Amino acid sequence: MNGLTDKDLRILAFYAEKGNRELYWNYLAQIEGENGYGLLAAGVVRHDNMPGKTANLFADHHARAHNGKVLTEREWDNFGVDLVKRDFALREQYHSKQGPERALHLPVAAVQKAHDDSFDNIGVDRNAWTPRQALEAARQHGGEQEAEDLWRIMRNNGFMGIGRGGRTLANVVGMENMSVSERSTYLLHMAQAYLMSTQDLPHVRPDQIGQENHSFTRNQDGSWTEMARSSMPFGMSLPATREVTDPDRHRELEDTWHLRLEREAARKRFHP
Repeated sequence: MNGLTDKDLRILAFYAEKGNRELYWNYLAQIEGENGYGLLAAGVVRHDNMPGKTANLFADHHARAHNGKVLTEREWDNFGVDLVKRDFALREQYHSKQGPERALHLPVAAVQKAHDDSFDNIGVDRNAWTPRQALEAARQHGGEQEAEDLWRIMRNNGFMGIGRGGRTLANVVGMENMSVSERSTYLLHMAQAYLMSTQDLPHVRPDQIGQENHSFTRNQDGSWTEMARSSMPFGMSLPATREVTDPDRHRELEDTWHLRLEREAARKRFHP
């Protein structure tokens, strides 16, 4: 039987306490029988694959549009640390009350609660979690089992399955308790986040921040250079560069650079 052992809990507790998001989710993902959620969450931390980027950009857009909040990369990282601690607390609770297997395979209601509480903590609407609206529609239509079934499909298809044959999107569109307007808006925002993710740079490179067509590069002397590419005919692009002189922008770039260096170092701090 697969499940979280006492050793697994000790190691996960260590990473949760240290706020080491990447090693927490990586360790969870490597446990035999884990259902794929850990791998998806690790992609969110690193912002280096399409599901992870899409989830991050969807949440960021939702926070701006619904709450008027523009969060820095460090603020989102703090959110992620809080989420890890809530996730571990739930796994520890399920391990104690329902056993190792249930602690490894948390019910979707528990996963959603961890996200809900973390979004509440930063004053951002709960629907900033990518699958939440679809899960709620499934729950209203067919109860908790239908939500679990949809969650399984989402995990197998990188949350929403955009670009993977549309199987998951078909399930979303068919949710009877989501109005036509709600479905259209939801899928539009998902598609926008997906398209933006094709240009967004991974969060694992401290010296390069932004998008492929609009990025910031740190120079050896600590200055930053902004580069924007303008589209040209025949698929060509013309880069334009300038030094970053705005002190607020420079401060935020430096903070993000330091954060990524911190995460780079944390990536090597394994449980003893």
